[in-house]
Amino acid sequence: MEVLQNWSNCILLTIVISGILEFITPEGETKKFVYLMIGIVTSVLIASPVIAVLKGDFDLEAVFNFSQMEDNFYYMETLSNVGEEQREMLQEVYGENVIRTFRIKYPNIPLSNCTVQFLHDDENKIKEIRAVTVYTEKTTEDVSFVRKKVAEICEISEEKVSVKIK
Repeated sequence: MEVLQNWSNCILLTIVISGILEFITPEGETKKFVYLMIGIVTSVLIASPVIAVLKGDFDLEAVFNFSQMEDNFYYMETLSNVGEEQREMLQEVYGENVIRTFRIKYPNIPLSNCTVQFLHDDENKIKEIRAVTVYTEKTTEDVSFVRKKVAEICEISEEKVSVKIK
């Protein structure tokens, strides 16, 4: 991978130097010669990996460091595990905030727990709340009230809220 990085850095440096040379070269025959030389140098630099492959000096293992790729796969897997842990923590924190807000507004109805499930988009960002489940110790008469108020707190429809009595 380092070989590709060095190659691209060399091309980039050549382009910058070429631009400077074109800018400071006076008009006329000299400018045409500078253009020709810049074109040849740039072409050779771009074609150098192809030339190395044809000569047999090209080490595919060095360019695509497979052991490093395995490390990258391990890193990405670890990163996805961290992402899962963060999503779970976010769901817990959101649930705690729902309970806290509900207790402040309605202190006579004790909620003991709240679980939240989120829907995620293709980039694993939270898209919306899929479901909220709250647990209460009150009678079934209060269930519809609790469902309605939790839906208001979470700004979701009542169908997404379920209330369970402990």
